[in-house]
Amino acid sequence: MRNEHAMVEGTHEKQHFMRISPPNPVPGNGRIIALEGLDGCGTTTQAARLIERLSSEGFSPLSTCEPSTGPIGLIIRKVLGGDPELQHSNAASLALLFAADRLEHYGRLVEPALRKNQIVVTDRSVWSSLAYQGLDLAPEWVASINGAAVLPHVAILVDVPAHLCMERIAARSDQRERFERLETLKALQTRYNDLFHAEHADATMLRVDGTSSPEEVHEAIWQILVDGNHLPF
Repeated sequence: MRNEHAMVEGTHEKQHFMRISPPNPVPGNGRIIALEGLDGCGTTTQAARLIERLSSEGFSPLSTCEPSTGPIGLIIRKVLGGDPELQHSNAASLALLFAADRLEHYGRLVEPALRKNQIVVTDRSVWSSLAYQGLDLAPEWVASINGAAVLPHVAILVDVPAHLCMERIAARSDQRERFERLETLKALQTRYNDLFHAEHADATMLRVDGTSSPEEVHEAIWQILVDGNHLPF
């Protein structure tokens, strides 16, 4: 494994970007940990590994994702997959669907878990909207429609170059979703980099090198969670 300093970076304050609801307005020891990054960077794999690790450590974590598997989330998945019945969905309507799904998802699954003091591991969060929908829409507007969203306690950006993400995507399927294009992923990498280097009220974003093996990436993620006191030990 590469040394810890090469694998992990902390949040660098530069400029204020946005303000959303602070993490966990529910009292207790619950936590929301989000995995973020480009399509193909490995957020789904790392979220699953983190759930396994937390379970082995005696926690009872909740695994979830955005878009959710709820009714609004299923519509989003159809849009992203190119469903012809939803071909007229534009960037703004998709952004609004994500914002609505996020609130429904929080009320249905996340908040009840926090009230039980559970750790919630989510494959993507509001940060994805700020990155992805911020490509085609005014970032201020995207932030405003997500003004009632709850930020994760910590977001971990799994950093993988766009060309490598495209190689991974091509290896797993011949089909492409809306954002799975090299130029789009390059633009998204810039967006995530801007978010990472911005100043965020009540938010923590950490970055991990995602080009190593899945095992090494997981260990780096676990280490920053432990070292940064992001787990309720």
